[in-house]
Amino acid sequence: MGLDQWLHRKEFLKNKTERTQEIQYWRKENHIHKYFTDFIAEYYDHSSQEDVIATVDDLKALLYNVNQILSEHDTDKQQVLAEGLLPTQQGFFFGGTDYDEYYFESLVQLKSFLVSEISYADKIEEGLDDEVDSVQYIYACWW
Repeated sequence: MGLDQWLHRKEFLKNKTERTQEIQYWRKENHIHKYFTDFIAEYYDHSSQEDVIATVDDLKALLYNVNQILSEHDTDKQQVLAEGLLPTQQGFFFGGTDYDEYYFESLVQLKSFLVSEISYADKIEEGLDDEVDSVQYIYACWW
């Protein structure tokens, strides 16, 4: 039991079809959940656990926040940044809410994923992919 989270990439192909694939799975990363449900979704009903549609710009904004937090080397200031830019969220079996080494290690992993995914999406936006015309992201969760 706990917060399970997925990010799917929906690709709109040049032949006018679509394909969707899971590109990331998280477990009890409540700060990521809060980002998608509070900062991207216009209105999110936590009881429905509905999907949240996101764009590459949303991922870029998330990466910006992660970089801001990770670039601060003073631990007190880093925690203040984390609380403001990517705060944790309590919830039923949502995992820890401390800004501890686990939290910051998850940001390092998140950064790595985002850099790779944004690079992929940028190539598509620049028209460098022969098959894919555009992408959209779908955040899904279950607890």
